[in-house]
Amino acid sequence: MIRAPKEPREKISLEETINMDVLKDLKEMFSKADIDRGGSLDLEEFVNAFSGVLSTKDGVDDAAIEKLFMRIDANSDETVDWDEFVTYMLMENQGNPHLNANNQVEALKFIPSNISGRVQDSNAHKEIITGICKLPPGSGNRYATAARDGSVVLWNAKDLSHVRTIRDGHAWATETMFLPLTQKLGVTSFARCLKIYDSHSLDLVGSIQDLPFAPLTADAWVPPKRKDVELVAFGDVSGQVMVYELKARPDDKKSDDRYNHRLKWACQQHKDLVTRVRYIQDLNCVVSASVDKTLALTDVELRVPLKRFEGHVKGVNACGWSPFYKFVCSGGQDRRVILFNPFSQKPLATLKGHNASVIEVAVNDRENQIISLSSDKCVKVWDIRNHRCLQTFNDKEVHRPDDSIGVMHYDSAQKWLITGSTSIKAWPLKSMVSVGRDAHTSHVSCAVYNTNFNEAVSSDYSGTVCVWSVATGELRFRFTRAHEDSKITAMSFDTNKRRLLTGSEDGECKIWNFSNGSCLKTMKSKSKAEVTGLLSTQGTDRKQVVAVGWDRKITFYEDGDNKIVHPSGSISGHTSDILSLSRMHGSPLIATSDYEGHVWTWNVESGSSRRHLRPPNHDQKPQAERAVEKVMFLQGRLRHVLVTVGADRYLRFWDSFHAALVGEVFTGHKAGETIMAMCSDPDNQYIFTGDTLGFAKTWDISRFNGKAVPKSFQLDVVQETVCWRAHQKAITSMEWVGQKDLFLTSSADSHVCLWTKNGGHVGVFGENTWDIHDVSTWKSPQAQPLKDSYSKVMASSAQEPRPPTASTSAKETTDPGFVPSPITRSDQWTGSGEFYVRFPDEGPSSSDGDSDFDVPMSLWLDDWIAKPRGDHASHHFAQCRKIFTPEGCGRINFPGTTGRPSTAVAHLLHISELSDFEPRPATSISKKDGEESRNEQ
Repeated sequence: MIRAPKEPREKISLEETINMDVLKDLKEMFSKADIDRGGSLDLEEFVNAFSGVLSTKDGVDDAAIEKLFMRIDANSDETVDWDEFVTYMLMENQGNPHLNANNQVEALKFIPSNISGRVQDSNAHKEIITGICKLPPGSGNRYATAARDGSVVLWNAKDLSHVRTIRDGHAWATETMFLPLTQKLGVTSFARCLKIYDSHSLDLVGSIQDLPFAPLTADAWVPPKRKDVELVAFGDVSGQVMVYELKARPDDKKSDDRYNHRLKWACQQHKDLVTRVRYIQDLNCVVSASVDKTLALTDVELRVPLKRFEGHVKGVNACGWSPFYKFVCSGGQDRRVILFNPFSQKPLATLKGHNASVIEVAVNDRENQIISLSSDKCVKVWDIRNHRCLQTFNDKEVHRPDDSIGVMHYDSAQKWLITGSTSIKAWPLKSMVSVGRDAHTSHVSCAVYNTNFNEAVSSDYSGTVCVWSVATGELRFRFTRAHEDSKITAMSFDTNKRRLLTGSEDGECKIWNFSNGSCLKTMKSKSKAEVTGLLSTQGTDRKQVVAVGWDRKITFYEDGDNKIVHPSGSISGHTSDILSLSRMHGSPLIATSDYEGHVWTWNVESGSSRRHLRPPNHDQKPQAERAVEKVMFLQGRLRHVLVTVGADRYLRFWDSFHAALVGEVFTGHKAGETIMAMCSDPDNQYIFTGDTLGFAKTWDISRFNGKAVPKSFQLDVVQETVCWRAHQKAITSMEWVGQKDLFLTSSADSHVCLWTKNGGHVGVFGENTWDIHDVSTWKSPQAQPLKDSYSKVMASSAQEPRPPTASTSAKETTDPGFVPSPITRSDQWTGSGEFYVRFPDEGPSSSDGDSDFDVPMSLWLDDWIAKPRGDHASHHFAQCRKIFTPEGCGRINFPGTTGRPSTAVAHLLHISELSDFEPRPATSISKKDGEESRNEQ
């Protein structure tokens, strides 16, 4: 398609505010580009329309606009309609507001303070506050509140001290507002009137009497085309919205009636009470909310309703407007906060989490927050971009005579939230800033690479997801609590690499637009077991998400239009926890591995098992050396070759079609550690392995052709080229990047790193920045030699262990009546002293760990080892709080956990919350056979 020459236009930057003029320009360009008038643009039309016009963080050229198209088209239908486009434009990550100029991550929270409006009883409100507004510095820099008892109080905006109180009548006040032209204070009430007060003295200076119905809400502004009048909008009990024109008489400076007023227009917008009206300057409209479950948008000049927003299932109590993001938000009796796009009339998102009616909403654009208050005194803070709850807090103070909060106001100048009962209280917004290197503050569980956008995405146990630029190492976007309080344990992309899939320890899976952190789909689990592997499949007639984990099943979810999805089916076959999942490229064949060392291949389209793979002498291996932690299919002509690694430190190659072991190499990773991570390049030239001690190795497999290799030649075909210490703790994932022959690693040490195939260190994401094309900016282009101590350790581990013989290990597996011999002290540890396991006392007197008791490890393990495998995850063992080690001992060494690090022991014993071991306190309580004794160490 030949492009028509573009008319010269000023570039529209997504880094800047999107206003009405910009949206009109974009709409015009969008419509012109829609040649077939189908209402949507394909990639070519989109690039032709916006290349050189839209300035994105990737640039302004065709490639940058193609990336923008892919970011918007998260559902991969290869088209973008106007609703998708404008929604993304409003919600898109404009320069990543979570980061400041120094690449720092800002954590913002409202905190309690001792700043509150304390007054003598004679001056305080006697009833709950019903209205609050701020008078700017030119009018005294005060807050004005009105209450059910008819009183009006002024408070100092700096320290909330009491300034003045008036009691003008006993009618229930309903709203306060600031009149911006004349700098006065307006108060409405059930007396069917608006009273206007001097903002300093609170003297009455004007009023509008005998309104048709009692006004419940009001707002005031100066019209854009006239600067000599003020307009006031009322919403009343009849469902009517009225606009009055106010004009001050300049020659009258002493009377209590200094204003002329007239009804400009009235419109019956609702069928029930109007609970809130707000003027939107960007649209020159009034938005109104009502108990009739709707919101209405009325043009002030045309005096006609433009839009009606529906989505609440009960009455709407509050509404607000975001000048920066251009959306209407509302809170209702259905306990929901809903965001509406005024340009498409469709909801952007529904925020759920309140347990009572939402009575107030406020928008803090600067910090990308929506703040909502419910009738149970609960305040929630939501992230505008990803719609997740960032903070929840309650006002724990008991208020009199009504223990409730009536109003809420966010003051952007003071950066605090004001709540009011009979007096007002401040909740300052505090920033806790940490540098980009602390983007992850806990164990990083996964890191994956997206070829579409040249970005790395990483996740951790705190539920944080970070998006990194591979070209520079900079943090581009970050969202937190992706799975609320659950750890993220698995992650991958969909088949088109447009969406991110995450799985958590509670079994729940989610699909995200990771460019702006929007959750697109939630997949509910029946088992609530930890997810260890995820992938997306696309057949001829449907798309599915496949999940595996500790429930020992392969679970399928339909990837359709529904936002909440339940399992559509599952396959059983494994008898222990599934640890890894991989799919053959261009085939419906997948492979899974488990804790017992079994590897299965499956056809995901038919749901049938294909092959069962087990290495020689598998049954003779100790339990701690059986787990297969990672499976991976090679690519290209070797795509049928399955590679496995695990606890026995062997790198094995399988012909998946014939279930044949075609080669195995002992890797020489440190004895007692497990290979947890692995990846390869698309050309099958290299394999990279990483273990639980943080060591990485590169293997040259270019000579491997997929055929069986005799044992004597295997080390010639698969050769170790380099070994280095990549992390200080366990390597949890590896991912090939491809650009410059690089790959990613993630670790339990909270770091995500970029490496060359030869062990050169490009840098740590968030800690260093680099130019991927400039080697001089890299941290260390060459692999660093191992320290002498590490070299000795690795050298001592290089000797391949002798094959196991039929022994007690075999008998333990084959004889169901086998009971292990009593564990002796020398069998349990290297060092001196006893291990202790801490449990909570589940008796009626136990609380908060006060009744915890310690059991010697030897006594506990006698019972644990003797139990069948299926009983190991019993409730009793899952309640283990801590394992204490003897002084100076960092390794457990007993049957079943020989040489395993704490994370592996936690998995072995199904203790999901087990942290690193620590010495036992000098004095502790132990229980044995119902008796208590005090042990001194």
